[in-house]
Amino acid sequence: MLFALCVSAAVPSRAFADPTPTKSSAADLAKARSDLAATAYASALARFESGSATVEDVARWSLRWLDSTSDGATGKAVGLALAAHAARMHDLADKTAAASKTGRSYAADADVASYYRIEADLWVTRGRR
Repeated sequence: MLFALCVSAAVPSRAFADPTPTKSSAADLAKARSDLAATAYASALARFESGSATVEDVARWSLRWLDSTSDGATGKAVGLALAAHAARMHDLADKTAAASKTGRSYAADADVASYYRIEADLWVTRGRR
């Protein structure tokens, strides 16, 4: 019990660094959210390329990045966010197709990536999700 008390006293209440300041404006929080989504997307894509993440993982983070960049946006900014997401989905579909041809990924993964690519293209065409 004494050990547990010593350890709990020595360990801060937050064991991780919070990237957002304690008092932030909505704009600061929105930027932090978008930056984190971009970082998580890049990480998911790298893990996918190494075989430790799925197409769904990568697409989910691209969608979160899209949400964070289009939240509160209007007009051209929405179109740019949709186009950026579509470009990411095209890249994912290309990488998945190549991986499936070499046996590093299942053919079904290529279908999933194609679905996300087509969905993203539809959103760009519509100008909205």
